[in-house]
Amino acid sequence: MALEPGGGSVRVEPGALWGDVDAVTQKHGLAVPGGIVTHTGVAGLTLGGGFGWLSRRWGLTSDSLLSARLLLADGSLVKASEDENPELFWAVQGGGNFGIVTEFCFRPHSPGTHVLAGPILFRAEQARETLAFYRVFISAAPDELSVYLNLRTAPAVDWVPEHLRGTDVLLVIPFFVGDRRVGEDLLRPLREFGPPAADLVRYKPYIEHQGMFDAGVPHHWGYYWKSHYLPPLTDAAVEALLEHSWAKASPASYTLLFHLGGAIASRPEGSSAASGRDAAHAININAAWPTGGPYHPDIEWCRGYFAAMEPHATGGVYVNFLHNDEGEARIRAAYGARYDRLARI
Repeated sequence: MALEPGGGSVRVEPGALWGDVDAVTQKHGLAVPGGIVTHTGVAGLTLGGGFGWLSRRWGLTSDSLLSARLLLADGSLVKASEDENPELFWAVQGGGNFGIVTEFCFRPHSPGTHVLAGPILFRAEQARETLAFYRVFISAAPDELSVYLNLRTAPAVDWVPEHLRGTDVLLVIPFFVGDRRVGEDLLRPLREFGPPAADLVRYKPYIEHQGMFDAGVPHHWGYYWKSHYLPPLTDAAVEALLEHSWAKASPASYTLLFHLGGAIASRPEGSSAASGRDAAHAININAAWPTGGPYHPDIEWCRGYFAAMEPHATGGVYVNFLHNDEGEARIRAAYGARYDRLARI
């Protein structure tokens, strides 16, 4: 991995994780939008489009891709960029696997080294009022602000106050990149609402926030997930969230609601193979269990919850959230109008 002199590009080789990239770029106050945990792989995230904390400000992960070098099925090595093999370059920006990528070259951005971010914890019984406030609050959010939601049982990790561990909570997680004073003023109404059970927002290193939720998705656990893209939340969608989010068996299972839009939506639909530019949110319903075999009762919880959210969804789905038990119709839904062009490529 190498950051080019002047910071205009960063070259990343296979096997790298986003924590590896951040360790290099953040020494210079730079970053590429790269998911929400440090042990996400660079290749998989990028080839599916990719979004994370920085995406409302600087777009999808694949939007920062300058070029890729690939080993194709016929054994040839090629470069894909706007100037070389442009159709292949369009495809690898969110369209999946068209070869083995041997090198990514990204354009990094300049968030600095610190952000104003962290979870605000509300008890589940506060969720209805909090979600109503949330919808209004994010409707005027600038691109510098993302506010994700995590509906789950509070885990026994060091940053969760002891009295909340093991209780059902709604985590409202603002992330602001920019002038600290502007961020403090912007987040004040959100932090004062409720009041919350705990407010853990603070000015901190970007790398620290990026690794904050690693413990919630450890390796070697069982996972089964379903996902939708969503328009702005309706009353009926909120009711479905409230009915299903905590009706699970495993304390490790959770629901994530990603806040999209901003710079993601600023590029035209079809400018790359990536999906989701017209979505307000992506929901990821994740059954998770730490021990045992490949089956867990929360798989059925996940499927039922997914079905309940379907009437409130756009019909699309983020490529990287597709599960391997989904059929061709769902795969076509993931790519939408771009499917036929991808098939030709």
